[in-house]
Amino acid sequence: MEENLFNKIQHAITFLSNHFGNAPRDYGHYEPRYYKAYLKDRFEIRQDVLDVINQLSDVPFASIFTNNHRETFPIGSPFLEGNCSITNDTHVGVHLEISYMLFYYLVNELTDSIRTLVQLVRSDEFITNFLGLVDVEEDSVSYRMIYHEAIDEYIKARVPNYGQLVFIFNTLTNYIGMENSSVVFKTRNMLELIDVGTTTFDFDGINIQ
Repeated sequence: MEENLFNKIQHAITFLSNHFGNAPRDYGHYEPRYYKAYLKDRFEIRQDVLDVINQLSDVPFASIFTNNHRETFPIGSPFLEGNCSITNDTHVGVHLEISYMLFYYLVNELTDSIRTLVQLVRSDEFITNFLGLVDVEEDSVSYRMIYHEAIDEYIKARVPNYGQLVFIFNTLTNYIGMENSSVVFKTRNMLELIDVGTTTFDFDGINIQ
C-alpha cells in the first residue's frame, strides 16, 4: 500500500479512536445519536484526517457491511441510517464505527502481505534458516529479542509492506509484541482479522485516496 495513503488512513484511525490521546469532541453526538461531533477547527492541523472523513460523506453507513452482517441488526435499526460522515457549517460528524471500519479497510488492503508474513514465519525455510532460534506454536511464532535485528531484516526483505503490518499488529493491536524477552507473532489472530473483515465489511463502494 502506498505509504502516504497508509499514513493518512492510520492517522484517521488513531484520531477518531483517541488511540494516542483525547481528541476533544465539541458536543457529545450529532442527531442521530450515533455520530461523534467535532468543530471543523479541530482539523486545521489534521487536514489528512479531514480528507478521509470527507471522502466518506457520500457513503451510506449501511452499505459498508456485508448483507449477512446487516441482517444481524434489528429491522429498521437507526444505527444503520445516514452516511458515514456528515458536516454542517461548523461541525464534522463521524459515525461511531468509522475508526473500526477504517482499521479493517487497512487489513483488507494488506491481506496479501498479511498472508505472506504468516506463511513466511511458519515456513520450514524460516525455521531452518534460524534453526534453534524460532519457537513455533499452534497459534504463534516467537524468537528471543537478542536475535531481533537479523530476523527483522530477513522478514522485511521478503514481506511487502512489512513496516505497515508492524504498525497494525504492534501499535493498533498486540499481535506482534514482547513477551518474556521474546518477540511474538500471534499468527492465528492475524489471519482471524482477515476473516472478520471479510464477513463484516463490504468495501466495494469505498476507494479512499
